[in-house]
Amino acid sequence: MVGKNRETSLKYIFRPRAKGKKYTYYRRGGALIPIAGEFMSYEFLCSYNDIHATFEDPGKAPNKKGTWGKMIEDYKDSPDFKKLAASTKSDYRSYLSILETTYGDLPVALLTIPEVYELRDTFQDTPRKADYLISVLKALLKFGKKRGYRKDNPAEGVEDINVPTPHRPWEDYEIIAFRKYWKPDTTERVAFELALNTGQRGQDVIKMTRSDLKDGKVQVVQLKTSVKLVIKLSQALKDVLDPWLENHDHMMLITNSRGAPFKKRNFENVMRRAYTDAGFDLDTTTHGLRYTAATILKELKLTDEEIASVTGHETMAMVKKYTEQQRRMARAIARLDANQIRTDL
Repeated sequence: MVGKNRETSLKYIFRPRAKGKKYTYYRRGGALIPIAGEFMSYEFLCSYNDIHATFEDPGKAPNKKGTWGKMIEDYKDSPDFKKLAASTKSDYRSYLSILETTYGDLPVALLTIPEVYELRDTFQDTPRKADYLISVLKALLKFGKKRGYRKDNPAEGVEDINVPTPHRPWEDYEIIAFRKYWKPDTTERVAFELALNTGQRGQDVIKMTRSDLKDGKVQVVQLKTSVKLVIKLSQALKDVLDPWLENHDHMMLITNSRGAPFKKRNFENVMRRAYTDAGFDLDTTTHGLRYTAATILKELKLTDEEIASVTGHETMAMVKKYTEQQRRMARAIARLDANQIRTDL
């Protein structure tokens, strides 16, 4: 079925039969050029594309126009790619390399939905990798559709192999247990309080510096959204952060074991070990603390705008002015402080 679909999309194919054998040629403008390789094989498609490119774009090198290699090259040079966060670009480059190695000189227009599933299932032993690869493929084909490489996106609708367990808010007893296990003079505890009491993602917590602290507030420019937030420090956070900063002279609020800024993956590993050491299961995550902050504020009847003024979620678009964000933020943190789960420090 895949071969049949591809065959109908190829132009200028001529397949005569002679002495019981079928031959395949590219017939165009009086030229009759044999195409190398078994019909519809990888070698065949590369040969076809080389020949077709010389007619479509004379004088230019083959294996360019309309191919995966060219689309990936264009994508990397596009605003779509350049606007991605640095860490996302790094991840995308790795997966774009896989796609280029897999499809390279083949025409983008020939990819079918069954072949997307085949690509995904090739990496089924590493489901997170498989799903990320398809996610990058979807973004790439979305770009390709806008740029005329094809008219549809066959990766849309392809399901993930690894359906992740949604991040969940922490339970009250888990917060208490973590605070009892990790004392205020540990990196793990300070990171925990920063995440819980600012509602920020881990990648934003590790970027926080002393210079971001001013007048009892912390300034955050979120990596994912570029949203700028100014968040009042809750009392629970100040109780841990103030003595911590007095005993540490680093510019970053938290650092790795070498005193250097955390890398995203390193921070995730450190916190994963912290949760495991404290006796928690894998569904207890740093990102879950972001959900916890939002959930507490929602239970306290705060509006979406007020919650967004702390977390910077998409509803932040509803906050029209900086002064409004400041007012809502102050009220949100005051309510959070009033209902904060506290244990002896």
